[in-house]
Amino acid sequence: TTSASANPADANCPYHIKTISLFLSLSPKYSFQPTKTYSSLLAAASKSHSSESTAHLLSLSPLHGIAKHHLDPLLMTFFEPVDGVVIAYRNIRFQSPTARIINESPFAHVWVEVEMLVWRPRKGMVVKGHVNLVSKSHIGLLVDNTWNVSIPLARIPDTWKWVEAAKAGEGHGYWSNDEGAKVEGDLRFEVQEVKAGGSLFLIEGSLLEREKIE
Repeated sequence: TTSASANPADANCPYHIKTISLFLSLSPKYSFQPTKTYSSLLAAASKSHSSESTAHLLSLSPLHGIAKHHLDPLLMTFFEPVDGVVIAYRNIRFQSPTARIINESPFAHVWVEVEMLVWRPRKGMVVKGHVNLVSKSHIGLLVDNTWNVSIPLARIPDTWKWVEAAKAGEGHGYWSNDEGAKVEGDLRFEVQEVKAGGSLFLIEGSLLEREKIE
């Protein structure tokens, strides 16, 4: 069971901070408070200046277990409860002082609240990308040096022209805009379609609505 809320944001900003509640399992390995359970071992490690031992014992905390087993695997993947790709998370906290044992499960279960930074573009958003691939059939863009966007031929303005490699005097062809300038560098586009699932995230854009985009 989950619940989520988004912060108000710019209509054209695909990044959102969402607070979500998750009912998660907790391995017995992480069911102790290290500063209490392993206090004598921590004291010994401190006296011997063993930073590795101290770090290992502190890493056995319940919050660390939740992060390692449940939240870290979500990074850079599409997570349906927040309807977007999880970029980062912060402020993990338990919503109850105790966990529950359900039926014969060896794991305790507990409600956890966490803030997530989510990438969630929507149709109609105007976003800026950098031209990184061109062909006669499409223009490829990279948004924030991370997200791939494809502008298919049908969504490239009719007034733009494809210049063949032979005429371009380069190793490959390029697109020229209304003014005859080479289409390169940063380019604003309108999001038309988003396909997401797991680690797969594809965006299709359009350059047709020039007044809206510019």
